[in-house]
Amino acid sequence: MAEYGQLRVETRKAAGKGATRELKRRGKFPAVIYGQGKDNIAIAVEPRAFANATDPTRDTNTFFQLTVVDGDKTLGVVPCVIADVQRDVLRGNAVHVDFLRVDPEVEVVRPVPVRTVGRAAGAVKGGRVRTTRRTVRVAAKPANMPFEIVIDVTPLDNNESIRMKDVVLTNARLSEPAETILAICELARKTEEEAAAGAPAAAAAAAKPAAAAAGKPAAAKPAEKKK
Repeated sequence: MAEYGQLRVETRKAAGKGATRELKRRGKFPAVIYGQGKDNIAIAVEPRAFANATDPTRDTNTFFQLTVVDGDKTLGVVPCVIADVQRDVLRGNAVHVDFLRVDPEVEVVRPVPVRTVGRAAGAVKGGRVRTTRRTVRVAAKPANMPFEIVIDVTPLDNNESIRMKDVVLTNARLSEPAETILAICELARKTEEEAAAGAPAAAAAAAKPAAAAAGKPAAAKPAEKKK
């Protein structure tokens, strides 16, 4: 299998529905390379080669090196990331891809999935962990882009949270407002209501023995025997 990100593509001249149908008959789909102020390059991509070159863990965050071929001539290698991919509604395979030129030494900002691990300390006490984002924007060089952000919620007690500024990454950083909450441990509403309702009942139960003791007549002292 070819190394992830290494993909050979061909230039194409024709455009439109007719050209797309012709590409499909040839077992390819249309794509385009653009960005960095350079001319767009219309290309044709072989679906299986594209699937094999796509890192299954990074998916659309795969860092591609496109070897562009025009007939028998190799035009060069273009570093790219996927800007957009259109997929077949039923099969899910790619039918068109927009590749964005990038500089391998310059950070790009991409959406990265968030996953939580661990059981929060507050969850043991009846709380629950809520995450506010399924993905976060991450800035990193194309080859260093993480495939997911893992958040350990184990230390979280009830009413405690993890903010964007608390997340530390290797060779990458979050491109999000620092104070934005990413995960929070909250006491379940039902538990809070039960606790609030239980407080008066507990107080009343504690007051009953005291009231009974206050209303009970004092025991009479035994009469002294006459000598």
